[in-house]
Amino acid sequence: MVRKISILFALVAAFSLARLPLGMVQVGAWMNMFNEFVEQTGSLGISADWTFDGDHRCLGCEYVGEQTGEDEEQSTSNETSFIKILLSTLNVDAILVEPAQVIGRIVNEPNYLPVGFFGTDLPPPRIA
Repeated sequence: MVRKISILFALVAAFSLARLPLGMVQVGAWMNMFNEFVEQTGSLGISADWTFDGDHRCLGCEYVGEQTGEDEEQSTSNETSFIKILLSTLNVDAILVEPAQVIGRIVNEPNYLPVGFFGTDLPPPRIA
């Protein structure tokens, strides 16, 4: 039982960190706006344009904008900087590899034993 509750809390935490509830509010606001604009204009194209143009904002859009604006202000005030770490120096000398000197005989094609069974010669059948 404790395991299920901890999994439930972990899922709720993951959804809230991913701003999934805020995204659902935004999608709901867009659907509501689209329905209202279809009733006003009677045109699907104009309704879609008005829904996503940013000039005709509803209360839901303003709420989502306020919530994301606060998060963006907090992230810009902290301003983390990233330093690029070079994995190698810029002046790399070319490395030459000399061929190995082998003493003895090099066999290019090894002689493998044939794999499989050899056929046996059977005498023809006898008529008894």
